[in-house]
Amino acid sequence: MPTVSVPTVGGGFYTPVVPKSPAANKSSSSAQTSTTQEQTTVTQSDTATAQRAVAQAASGLGLTATDLASMDSLGLLSSGLLGGGKLNALAAAGNTSSLPSADSVILQQILEQLAELKAQVEQQNADGGAAQVVPVAVKNPAETAAGRKILRFVVNGYDVLATCRDIYFSVPETDGSFLLTGDRKYVSNGANRSETFHLLFRAKDAEDGFARYAVTAAVTQDYENEYSFLYQLAERADLMARRTGNFISLRVSDPDWKLDLLVALDD
Repeated sequence: MPTVSVPTVGGGFYTPVVPKSPAANKSSSSAQTSTTQEQTTVTQSDTATAQRAVAQAASGLGLTATDLASMDSLGLLSSGLLGGGKLNALAAAGNTSSLPSADSVILQQILEQLAELKAQVEQQNADGGAAQVVPVAVKNPAETAAGRKILRFVVNGYDVLATCRDIYFSVPETDGSFLLTGDRKYVSNGANRSETFHLLFRAKDAEDGFARYAVTAAVTQDYENEYSFLYQLAERADLMARRTGNFISLRVSDPDWKLDLLVALDD
């Protein structure tokens, strides 16, 4: 990441407080209740893989969509995630850019550098400053000021988008790659949960006339929950999204696990 001159800020970097989830007072069918608990069966092997995915995202703990939006409001992310084409430079390192694991490493490095940037801002606040960091409120949690939005996010018939509270899209890199981060609250096994997911869309060569993105997921949770759909998404490899116009779609059609994600880039 290029050296960033952090503006003088004060009053403490905004750290979101997890609000108490409202009581479940909405009527729903038994099928909806079962889905809300996100208790999709996973194998022992899948669980081990998912646990590794969570461990790999450890540096992203505490790095939420609200944090990224606040840093963006200070102009710290205006040049993209890494700036100057360094995203592709990371991908080419070691000539492993074609391997799915390479994208996981890239996402990890992005989260680490963003976490470092957040720590710099927090240190500046601790040292004292004149400006007050104001949290960025997202009126529509599925839409950013630039018009980029999630139109649909469904897993096994369950509306994940309805549980999202804040969503952040990074400034696209020169090749179109971007990071999508979301904070969500949901109910699992009768308990209120919260988690943050990170989806790295890294541009690939077009195929059949369609632009493509390799998608890599990572998730951090308040409590490790292997039944979370985002936890299970993070364990998956070889995810490929296709772009048509300003719409990007990511679909998984396994017999026991189905995903339908549709993103609009109104830029």
